[in-house]
Amino acid sequence: MRLIATGYEELDNCLGGGLVKGSTNLLVEDGKCLGELLLISMLRKRIKNGDKGLIDCLFLTPGKVKDFCERYDVSLKKYADSIHFVDLTGEEKNNGINLEELDTFAPAYISFVSRIKAENTKGTFNIVLSLSDFTCRFGEEKAYKHLKENLKVYESCKRTSVYLIKRDVNSDKYINRIKDLCISVILLKQYTVNDRFLSVKKSPLRKSSTELIKYNVGKELEKKHGVL
Repeated sequence: MRLIATGYEELDNCLGGGLVKGSTNLLVEDGKCLGELLLISMLRKRIKNGDKGLIDCLFLTPGKVKDFCERYDVSLKKYADSIHFVDLTGEEKNNGINLEELDTFAPAYISFVSRIKAENTKGTFNIVLSLSDFTCRFGEEKAYKHLKENLKVYESCKRTSVYLIKRDVNSDKYINRIKDLCISVILLKQYTVNDRFLSVKKSPLRKSSTELIKYNVGKELEKKHGVL
């Protein structure tokens, strides 16, 4: 089992060493926590380690994702040659990949990612912004069925993925079913207006952690102790 670092030492320690390379993982956002920024920061750190970055855009177009990053001071400009976008909003032309054709989407997506993989033998780090928007488009039952039936297909291209899902958009039942599909689950929870904490709820390398890691948008993580 090969591991890759998230770039955040305290989070990696809680995961038991990092994320399993080539696996599917879940970040659950509970409250207005800007989980997108955490994933984009991870992506930038993985690129610094030699990975190619892959951003699946389900709500904002690639251009709007770039604008969002500039606004929150996590610019992607210097990483432009190392990042690929998959626009699934339907607003931009996208290499023949059409999310509305759900039955044929998985093989088309895999073909695209495999071409990225061929450019770089070290690895591809993928973030999905966000799974909640996929669910809003197709409904929870159809979205879950698609992911369950195609997860191994997606993992066949050996990219390491972290899906973002938002608790204020999706039902607990649906989120729990998606958790079961993913190898690691990280919770990002808002306690007060300014306090956001991460905790590991599932990892193949250790039991769920009671450690809380303070998350400041745009800054490094600070470890705190406590229980959810």
